[in-house]
Amino acid sequence: MRISIIPSNSKLLNNNIFLAKMHRDDCFSYIRSFKEKAEKRGWEVGTFDIIEIDNADKVMIFGLHFAKEIIEAIGKVGIENMIAVFQEPPDVEPLFYDKDIHSCFGCVLLPDNTWDVAERIFYHGFPVSGYIPDWVTFEKRKMLVSISSWKTTEFPGGLYAERIRAIKYFQRFMGNQFDIYGQGWVKKTIIPFLSPHRWFNNYRGPCASKIDTMRNYKFSICYENSNYIKGYITEKLFDSFQAGCVPIYLGAPDVTDYIPNECFIDRRSFKSHEELAAYIMSIDKNRFERYLVAINKYIESSSYKNRLPSNFATYLIGLVDKKSPKIFPSVSKKGLNKLIVIRSLNQIKNSKLSERLIGFISYVRYGDIKGFAKTINNIIEKVVIKIGLDTLRVRKY
Repeated sequence: MRISIIPSNSKLLNNNIFLAKMHRDDCFSYIRSFKEKAEKRGWEVGTFDIIEIDNADKVMIFGLHFAKEIIEAIGKVGIENMIAVFQEPPDVEPLFYDKDIHSCFGCVLLPDNTWDVAERIFYHGFPVSGYIPDWVTFEKRKMLVSISSWKTTEFPGGLYAERIRAIKYFQRFMGNQFDIYGQGWVKKTIIPFLSPHRWFNNYRGPCASKIDTMRNYKFSICYENSNYIKGYITEKLFDSFQAGCVPIYLGAPDVTDYIPNECFIDRRSFKSHEELAAYIMSIDKNRFERYLVAINKYIESSSYKNRLPSNFATYLIGLVDKKSPKIFPSVSKKGLNKLIVIRSLNQIKNSKLSERLIGFISYVRYGDIKGFAKTINNIIEKVVIKIGLDTLRVRKY
């Protein structure tokens, strides 16, 4: 069997998707594990520039960036032989949760458990890297850390603003016992003095490894991008566990259905930052180590081990092996049109002038009013970020 991989971006072509260095903390090691397990079965696995879709038996998709190749795969291998693995939340990638888009694949894995389990849609827990460094003693740790990218775009149920509020408060309250790491906190803008760094003196730069950084802190701010998606528990929480750092968590409303509540500090239990800060400061070595005992117990549990690369890869192997029903629903016209619109937008952004014109004509033909409105909003948001005006939102947080 030959399996062609369609990755989420062009940097992962030429089989780069399988390289540890392409992902911080090797967080996508399950893809490499899948390749290793598949090859032991005699299967061939490679990105679509290595194993061309024309010669593939199955196609596995990790994003919609390569819409052109996805449309090609629909015609070449049929949707019953296409598996989509989506991990971003709907506020970041709404099309990952679009029923019309789902019709373009035989199997869709989503990190959202609110979908009815059916032959096409499956829930998957967020996989973890499995890397656990030596834990640092209580006395050698600083108090609190936040590792996240600079984001301020607002949407219903979003937690970007809440994350910024927490960072601003703890910067004032804890001084040099609180550090900020991540991408985008210092950036080049048309208006230079609007770089967000001017509001965050505790920013220490990006970090090569979240886990190796967090191990030097007692607590970490672990807020998801949103607070309304059931089952959507990302690497933020697990990275903190692996580092032996107690997470302050806000996100999935059903988090305790998956993670024992004694493993983390539930932000929902506190009415204010002041109340949360008082609790953190009251935690002595004995209380802290009870958290670590609970975390270690969870790491040894089957619930955690099911998220390890090898086990998640085995799950993917099972989906590839799964026999499709003899009569499979056809692709919806709306779903195919949406892929055409994505392909057209990519042409407009990345091609020669003639290709851009073709892409624009295709966009006009297949796009709808809502699609145009959303595209305009996205363009405006990018301009706002480029100028630096997004940093002004910090004033109201």
